[in-house]
Parts: sequence; structure tokens; C-alpha cells
Amino acid sequence: MLRLNARRAGVLAFVTVLLLHGSAAMLGPSRASSDTHTYSRWADEMLGAESGSTADASALGSIFYLGFIALAATVKTIFGSEWYRSIVVLNAVSHAATAGLVASLAFRVTGRTASAIVAPALIFVSVDLFGWTRYVLSDSTFVFLSFALFYLVALRATGARTTANTLALTVLSAAVIVYRPVGIVYATTLLGGWLFVGSRRWSGLRKRIALGMLVMATMVFVVASLVAAGALAGRGLPKIGRHVDRALDIYSARYRAGVIINDRPETFHAPPQSVTDYVAIAGDRFAHFFYCCTGAFSIGHNVANAVFFLPAYVLIVAGIAVSWRSRLVDHSETATIAALLVLVVALFHSATHLDFDWRYRAPALPHLAFLASVGAEALYSRAAAFRKRGRLAVAAPPSGQSAST
Repeated sequence: MLRLNARRAGVLAFVTVLLLHGSAAMLGPSRASSDTHTYSRWADEMLGAESGSTADASALGSIFYLGFIALAATVKTIFGSEWYRSIVVLNAVSHAATAGLVASLAFRVTGRTASAIVAPALIFVSVDLFGWTRYVLSDSTFVFLSFALFYLVALRATGARTTANTLALTVLSAAVIVYRPVGIVYATTLLGGWLFVGSRRWSGLRKRIALGMLVMATMVFVVASLVAAGALAGRGLPKIGRHVDRALDIYSARYRAGVIINDRPETFHAPPQSVTDYVAIAGDRFAHFFYCCTGAFSIGHNVANAVFFLPAYVLIVAGIAVSWRSRLVDHSETATIAALLVLVVALFHSATHLDFDWRYRAPALPHLAFLASVGAEALYSRAAAFRKRGRLAVAAPPSGQSAST
């Protein structure tokens, strides 16, 4: 029988997801959204097919989505009218590759098939990840790029420190930063983790690193909230630059309207009148980031989400509780960075906005799946320790009685 290792686990997950999810995406119709048409126009502008006032007006998008726009322009040049289908194929491969990296890392970190299989299984059942593969959008490829960046940091944490990894991390960081606006959040958080992981003094630095990264995330959250609050109070926004000013105008307008989830008025708050109201809006967004079910979704969508989120949350919370009370898990570096990354991303979106169908949290889902595997390993290790303790108690002679009598 073929013995499983990290590489084989990754390949098996990649092939399985590509054959099942990938084939479903590639054989079905390509889907477009309003963002698809915007990306197409930006790609045409990059290729010089469009010019004039529209190019200047869309400069904001072409800056914050430069990576995907360049990809779309390249695919248009190579495949012409078939570029929609080509992006969907690339999405399917990226989705499968994400599953492969998650499986490989979970096996590498936990070292146990029963624990490692949790992560790719959750990726497989995630409708929020699979659903976007059929759309001509940047989601699936960004999910892959951002998790690949985390994977390189995790490799360093597990002892793989090579020049090739450092070079790959540099290239991936640049790609992630220019691919989507939230890319800067993923890149800076993971680069911070890269600087510290693998240190022999990690146990002494761990709390300081976690605290420092949490403080950094909180500062970003507070500054963004105060900027929005300033606009709401009629003081106007600070002038940073034309494109940044426009983005801040959009975010502050959402605060003024009490928006929690875009285009979901049932989630909106009343227009804020005080700082407490601003904090309540941001706090509600943070909570909604982790919602698995909502009345706005169909029954099928809610059931599918529950299949992913409920086991993930239970395993993560149980794993944290077990690890806090014992020292059975040896991979706290990687797990801590993954948890902090999810927290930072949730804080970022609570300070800015959440999309209509929770689209922007998708890149955090592979990290939740990985953390679920770590939680499963913590529970398994704890159970094994209890069993071992029970066997020793049974084997030990009664108190005061010699083992030889």
C-alpha cells in the first residue's frame, strides 16, 4: 500500500478536486458579473484598445487590481474571444492547487493522516470556494496566491529555509499586493510572520509577536474607523491622493448609511450619530465576517455553509482549548500566524466593508480549514495522552504492593 506523505497528500487532493470540482466548472457555462465587464474594460485599456476619459476614470481600479488586469490582458491577447473560458480553466486549476497546498501543509504540520484529511475535506465541501471558480473574476486565483504565500511562511516555520523559498516569497508578495486591494493586508501580515518564524527563541517571542501583530491590526482598524468618523462629523477626509481619497470617500459613505453587508439592507444599522454607533457598525461587520448562515441565502446554501463552518469552528475552538491546557501540539508557530491572519483580515473588512455574498472572506477560508486540521490533531493528541495515562494506571501495581509479589 502506498504510504502517504505531505507531497503525495497534496497531489492526491489536487487531482481529486480538479477532477470533480474542476471538471464541473470547466464543463459548465462561464459566468460574468458587473465586475467582469469592468475588468474587461481595464484590460482593454491596458492593451491600448480603449482610451480617453474612461481610462482616466478607472485608474483607481487599474491600480488596486493591476495583477489581475495584467492577467486578463495576457489571456485576451493569447486566447482572444475565448478568454472567458480560459479564466475559468485557470480558476479551476487554482482552486485545485489551493486544495493541494492545504492538504500538503496539514500533513506536514500534523504528521497524521486522520488529522490532515480534515483540511482538504473542508475545502472540498466549501461552496464559497467552489462557487467562484465558474466566474470570470479574480477570486479563485487570489485565494491560491494568498495561501501559497502563507504556505511559504509555514515552510520556513517547519525548517525549510532556502534561497528559492525566499525568492518565491518575494515574487508572490509583490503579486498579492497588486492583485486585489486586500492583498496588502495579507502580504504585510505574512511578511511579519516570515521575519520571526523558525527562530529558536520562538517560545519566548511568541506572545510578543502575537501581541505586536494584534496591536498593528487594531491600529489599522481604529485609524480607518476614525477617518470614517471624521467624515461623518463633517470635517472632511484628509487629502492623501486622488485614488486613495476616492476609496476613503466610498468607505465613509457606507459608514454614513450604516451599511454592514453591501446590498443587504436587512443588516443595516441606523445612520450613526456617535462614536459608539461607529464602533457598533464595525463590530457587527466583524461578527458578520464569521457568519455561516443567513436568511438571505437559500436553504441549500445555508446547509452547504454549515457543513464547512460548523466543523471548522468546533475543531478550531476545541483545539485552542486543548492546546491552552497542554503542550501537546508542536506547530504553534504556523497555527498562530494563520489565526492572526484571519483576525487581521476580519478586522480590515470590519473597517471597510463586506460584499453582498461574503465574497471577500473567501481567501481566509483555506486558513480556517488548515486551523481545523490543527485542532483535530490537538484533540487526537489529547485523547491519545488520556489513553496512555489510563493504560499506565491499569498496569501499575496497587499502592503499597510490590510488583514482584
